[in-house]
Amino acid sequence: MKKSIFTTISLLSVYAHSIELPALEVYTDKLENSIVDNAHTINTINTQEIKQTQITNIKELSALIPNTHISGVGNKNDTTITMRGISNYVAFESSVAIYVDDVPMPFSYAFGMLDIYNIKSIEVLKGAQGTLFGKGAESGVINIYTHQPTKEFEAEISLGYGSYNTKEFYAKASGSTGVENLNYALSITKNSTDGYSDNISTGHHYDYKDFLSFSSKLNYKPT
Repeated sequence: MKKSIFTTISLLSVYAHSIELPALEVYTDKLENSIVDNAHTINTINTQEIKQTQITNIKELSALIPNTHISGVGNKNDTTITMRGISNYVAFESSVAIYVDDVPMPFSYAFGMLDIYNIKSIEVLKGAQGTLFGKGAESGVINIYTHQPTKEFEAEISLGYGSYNTKEFYAKASGSTGVENLNYALSITKNSTDGYSDNISTGHHYDYKDFLSFSSKLNYKPT
């Protein structure tokens, strides 16, 4: 009896090993495939559009993105994004996920600190994106891509001065490090303004702004 049971188990084991499961294929519809073939509502913004509209911070992107409102509640660095009527005025985490060079920014306080001058392009996906991007993308996703390292040397400098002692400075440079296939990119932004609203009790401007941002990147492509 024992020999019979052992033989049966051995035959089942051999049969199980002989079964070949079909290959598992996983499909996504991220933007790498094609914006035309993507089922989501998508808006794209490039560097030229940002310069033409003279946008200086992420809150002003509301003028370029339909059905989207970006504002701050209380703290000027706290940014609340409302997309298609869905927002999170009472929650710390945003209902719209923001990625900078494919790196997630987890808290809404960081959104107001983005360097708008160093942005190359912006992709906005509207609607729930939890399947592709996970938690915090109930309303949509904003993908921000900054200027990347280049093989050939490139440089740009811009200066600006306006009312209320507003000063703007931006500079970037990119090129080869001299090491084969190793390129760099550097950028710096400095903006400041005295503000236009007075605090009667202190006599100072309460909307004074002093923004400084520095970015550095290295890109290496193995042969």
